[in-house]
Amino acid sequence: MKKSFPGYYEYSEEDKKNIWEKGIFVFDSCVLLNIYYLSSQINTFLDILRVLKKQIKTPYQVALEYHNNMFSKIDTQYQTYQRVNEIVNTLTNEIQKIPDKLCFTKDEKIKISNDLQSIHKKIQSISDNNYYSTVRDQIASLLEHTIESSIADNVITQWEKEGEKRYQNHLPPGYKDKNKSNGNKYGDFFIWKSMLEISQRDKKPVIFVTEDKKNDWFYQCKHAHPFLLNEFILTTQQHVLIYSLSDFIKDYGIYREKSTKSDKIEELQDIISANAKTIEMTDTQDDNSCAGEDLRDGTKNAEQTENENSK
Repeated sequence: MKKSFPGYYEYSEEDKKNIWEKGIFVFDSCVLLNIYYLSSQINTFLDILRVLKKQIKTPYQVALEYHNNMFSKIDTQYQTYQRVNEIVNTLTNEIQKIPDKLCFTKDEKIKISNDLQSIHKKIQSISDNNYYSTVRDQIASLLEHTIESSIADNVITQWEKEGEKRYQNHLPPGYKDKNKSNGNKYGDFFIWKSMLEISQRDKKPVIFVTEDKKNDWFYQCKHAHPFLLNEFILTTQQHVLIYSLSDFIKDYGIYREKSTKSDKIEELQDIISANAKTIEMTDTQDDNSCAGEDLRDGTKNAEQTENENSK
């Protein structure tokens, strides 16, 4: 059974070590965009990209989606800091209006005002020095030579037809985006097809990192969808690992960079977890729901996929 359905069985520890050592790393566009939300740990994550740089490949579709949304992410961060700055200014003015000793001593008021002024200076520095533009340039430099060629028009047409058939049968990935009206409903499927091609061409396993938690990537929001693992292995004869960003960071500390300070990794994971709860997703709540999913659609087509790949 394992020969026909390898994706439904866990990898051995030796397999995982081999994948991390020799594999190709692919970071989804949502992961690259969320770098701007990592606050004090942006440099920690960029350092991880530097360590893995020679093993990173970026499908053209990922790069396209990243650039289409990059400026809005940066603008959102600047707007957030601007709102905080307005609050700081308001608090500073209100505290100055409070008579001494009514709520605070004079020394306490000075200390609070100094702390607020420090926050204001930090925000002003971020704005004056175009901090997020610098982050943007660092990401561009790190990924400069990782981007795959653009997808030919005839291939796009072929993949769209294949994607439509899969979506009708609720086959992952991407069918949760079938009602998207922004012209990008096949984006996830294009990324998946690109990863299959990269793995076949380079004859290497793939580690895919995404913050897309819909159940056309993950089963019950926890485990990589076994249909996808199965299709990848049978198509490429290579292994694949599909991670959420938080789980990727955890295993990175285990398999690749044990010298990274554990407190830095833990803080990065904390920020990622907090962002996962607060960042507004573009998909509807229904599309992101992982409840009530079964594997019937994927399972019933696994044998068919194997037969097609063997032809």
